[in-house]
Amino acid sequence: MVCSSEIFVRASILSGFRDVVAARGLDAGGLLEKAGIAAAALDDPASELPLDFVALLMELAAERARDPGLGLALAEAYPAGGTGLLGYIFLHAPTLGEALQSFARYSGLLLDPNPVVFRQDADVARLSWCFPTGQGTRHVQFASFISALLVLRLRRMAGRDWYPLAVEVEYPELPCTAKLNRILGPQVVFNSRENSIAIDPSTLQRKIDGADPRLYRILQETGEAKLQELACRPDLVARTARAITETLSTDPPLLEHVAERMRMTPRTLQNRLARQRTSFERILSDTRRNLAERYLRDSNLSLTEIAFLLGFSEQSAFTRAARGWFGRPPRQLRKEGAWTDRSTEPQGA
Repeated sequence: MVCSSEIFVRASILSGFRDVVAARGLDAGGLLEKAGIAAAALDDPASELPLDFVALLMELAAERARDPGLGLALAEAYPAGGTGLLGYIFLHAPTLGEALQSFARYSGLLLDPNPVVFRQDADVARLSWCFPTGQGTRHVQFASFISALLVLRLRRMAGRDWYPLAVEVEYPELPCTAKLNRILGPQVVFNSRENSIAIDPSTLQRKIDGADPRLYRILQETGEAKLQELACRPDLVARTARAITETLSTDPPLLEHVAERMRMTPRTLQNRLARQRTSFERILSDTRRNLAERYLRDSNLSLTEIAFLLGFSEQSAFTRAARGWFGRPPRQLRKEGAWTDRSTEPQGA
């Protein structure tokens, strides 16, 4: 079972958030800061945000607005095309059944790792997902937002009078029953073990008006390529080291600059590295060390130039770092022209 603290969502999930909270007299920037999300992250739909941060953001907004149905309001205001490629695949599937299967298949474009599952038997089909509550984090508004967004999209394709057989949610009953029933239907089951939408088999056969089968195939191919690209991404440590190397040529190697290059918030990057039992500082030191060795061994660059390329403000700072990495100053190391076994050398902090 996937834990919510390990799930990351694309910032596109918050499309329309600023407008909804502004209409309630709230400061979106202040809410984002309190939830640990950089305001600039919302300007890049592809940036990755921890699910727990997004859930906290929605809980804070609901609390400040005194609106227990804020997640439902976000779903109703969510812009068409907000989920990007995933949404277009969903809309251009030939039938609702294929749309639901595609949603389960390609939700990895929005949620990483993908917790969505589609199951079908003779009596009922279910689209389900589970976001176990992380430490100290509630997901009531986020869960209601996702359920409402899906049901509203399905009703738009199946007809406004259509409702699921049932909608099960992980959270307790909300004090906005009329709004819940208007959006999700009359059969809402609270305090369930997972979130799910139950659909009768006949609904799965309904054709989707305006669907383009040819475009659907093209979108699927694009979706498969994107999923493959995500699966083949270098591991996070390697990606961070590469981003540091790229940043060194233009900016100081600060966490903020590297995280921006990786389309993450600094806090997100720190948390993800901590789960891999390392840190930004460790990777920065190791990356500088590797580059320093290469420059000293294979180039005629001066020590001042090397210090600059490694992002040190002064040559003396580079000299101190080299003593820690190699056990002796860079000038002596270059003069000797010898390199000890790296496995026995001191490692950067």
